[in-house]
Amino acid sequence: MVTDAAQNTASQQVTVSTSTLDTTPPVVRAAGFLVALNSDGTRTIEAADVDYGSTDACSGIASLRIKPSTFTCTNVGPNQVTLTVTDNAGNSANETVTVVVVDNTAPVVVADATCTSNLASQSGNGPTGASFSNENLLQAYPNPVTDQATVSFRPTQAGTAQVKIYNQLGVMVATLYDGQVEGNRLYNVTLNGQPLASGVYNCQLITNGKVTNQRLLVSK
Repeated sequence: MVTDAAQNTASQQVTVSTSTLDTTPPVVRAAGFLVALNSDGTRTIEAADVDYGSTDACSGIASLRIKPSTFTCTNVGPNQVTLTVTDNAGNSANETVTVVVVDNTAPVVVADATCTSNLASQSGNGPTGASFSNENLLQAYPNPVTDQATVSFRPTQAGTAQVKIYNQLGVMVATLYDGQVEGNRLYNVTLNGQPLASGVYNCQLITNGKVTNQRLLVSK
């Protein structure tokens, strides 16, 4: 609208178009977990198993992909899995987490009929139970924790072990295990997430002076 000195006015309507290019990648939120092989010695997981709420600010999420997604007896132990999130504008981001594959047909991690040859080749000079790593295993599932979670740990040597939970301030909020352990045996303990506030916690395994840490996410 234009007004002259004599207060005469005139106006014209026009159309203004805006165009926004989305160049912001999605925010990936992923967490590892522990998974057991099926009776045929294989297990396939989905992207939703490791994703816990990835988001995109503008165009929305178009796809979630993980690699690798299928595991066999040769994968028993910790595996690095990458979650890739792509939005509708073609932007993508990824995060790598650890998926621990176990053969849980027995309380001790030993080979079953399907996995005997593969696991035996990894057993080294340890006891009868096959050891799939020279590092302590510590994993919680599901992770993030909403109500309860199972914390699994496998010490490489016999002795004493402690499993404790610490908050972000370094304050111990729970002791899940404190006692004797056998080497290369898989132990499962329960974490009650109900009294814990939402946030990031550290699950710590101490065995014979060796410390192993695992990040825990509590989401209410």
